[in-house]
Amino acid sequence: MDIDYLVEADGSTAYLVYLLLKVSCTWEDNLEGYSNIGVCLGEAKETPNMLSLTYSKVSGKVVCFYWGTSTVVNHLQISDYLKKEFPNKTSIEASSFVHKMRKF
Repeated sequence: MDIDYLVEADGSTAYLVYLLLKVSCTWEDNLEGYSNIGVCLGEAKETPNMLSLTYSKVSGKVVCFYWGTSTVVNHLQISDYLKKEFPNKTSIEASSFVHKMRKF
């Protein structure tokens, strides 16, 4: 799956990113060929380690917002999964993404 940005943000933070960028950027959700999903990566302290992935197109760039949604999150499992599924993509925080997109 081809993406331009990998952004660590839960649903509320992704919405805040939208609010901050809606005046200066175009925004599309429900992208054809991209499914918003939850992935079980294994277990952490005997509970499922779940990862949420949602996709949007911001000013023509495909963005994957991700967030560990379990009570106990194993960030190493998440990092390993993202490296495998999105090789050569570096994760950035939501605030850095907003700053980067405002420069366009």
